[in-house]
Amino acid sequence: MQGVFDLDGPAPCPDTQGVTLEDCISMRFAPLFVLPLLAAACSAHALSIDFGNGPSEPTICSDTPDGLGALVPCSTFAYLSQSYGDVAGVSDITYSAPRVPGHSLEWWNTNYNTLYGVAFAEGGDSNSRARIEIKAVTTGTLVTLSAFDLGAYSNTTHGTTVNIYAIGGGVPLYTFVGNVGNSSNEPTHFAVNVSAVGGLWIEFQDNAYNVGIDNIQYAVATVPEPASVGLMLAGLLGIGALSTARRRG
Repeated sequence: MQGVFDLDGPAPCPDTQGVTLEDCISMRFAPLFVLPLLAAACSAHALSIDFGNGPSEPTICSDTPDGLGALVPCSTFAYLSQSYGDVAGVSDITYSAPRVPGHSLEWWNTNYNTLYGVAFAEGGDSNSRARIEIKAVTTGTLVTLSAFDLGAYSNTTHGTTVNIYAIGGGVPLYTFVGNVGNSSNEPTHFAVNVSAVGGLWIEFQDNAYNVGIDNIQYAVATVPEPASVGLMLAGLLGIGALSTARRRG
């Protein structure tokens, strides 16, 4: 029946082929009932954290080591601002170097392979650990880390250990031990696709000084309440029952 699921405006109800007015109205507006439920159950925000694209230095750094000071243009070894990357009402981003308590991650411009603008931890090649926390603002919200890039300074290859955790630590959801950067001077791209309710920690260590991170891609999605799921299923079942009854008629 042409036009039944056209949401741009009412379609005329046919008066042929034995379709009743009641059936037509039910078929016409059933999607209008179900689609908002699907949208509410699956609402998501696709987001990214990029530490600059050049050639000018971005204003995403802080004038204090903890990252809580005034926002200032970055320069090499500047500390990232704890406000950078936050999305009001959606996500809160925190940068830290766990082996240097109270310090944010630092910023560098070039030569981490082809990346421009990376975050790294102070401490040297064999004693450095970086952590980026992606926390959902709303309780019970799912955070999914899709991908990120790691580059090696200065235009080379370095070994590192990467772990992705749910906030608070525990068993890693993802682990990598090996080299980043390659002979073509390209950074290493990580497509991880891991999720946790509440948020995630991205950690890399030994090396986290001459290894830097950029191009973090993640999503924050509402986990539907059981009542919402039940209502959506009831709507779908109702449409199914209507379709079955119409065929039998």
